[in-house]
Amino acid sequence: MPFHFQHAYPPAVEEHMRNGFASLSEKDRRRYAAVEAVKLGHGGITYLITLFGCSAELIAHGLQDLQHLPHDPAGDRIRRPGGGKKKTETKQPEVIDHVQQLLEDRSAGDPMRTSVLWTD
Repeated sequence: MPFHFQHAYPPAVEEHMRNGFASLSEKDRRRYAAVEAVKLGHGGITYLITLFGCSAELIAHGLQDLQHLPHDPAGDRIRRPGGGKKKTETKQPEVIDHVQQLLEDRSAGDPMRTSVLWTD
């Protein structure tokens, strides 16, 4: 028979926890949920997923974050350096030249004001 929390905290405390969780940054949400999961023990992750509406993956990443503290590889950043989607110019440096070539024949301007250009 699986173990389930009925209510680990009173409803008023749960409401404060949800509001506080929603106000945190991504990194702080992960860590807060992970600390609560460790504190609650068995069944805590399931309880927090329901309470916060977060994923188990978020808590798992938070537990990994806690193992690296106090030496945070992300520093003051929310995400580690190098994370996120790379810019198209970085992945394909030739794209800027290609776009400029495409626009070259499709550009026009005001003969009286050289700073004014448009494309069709």
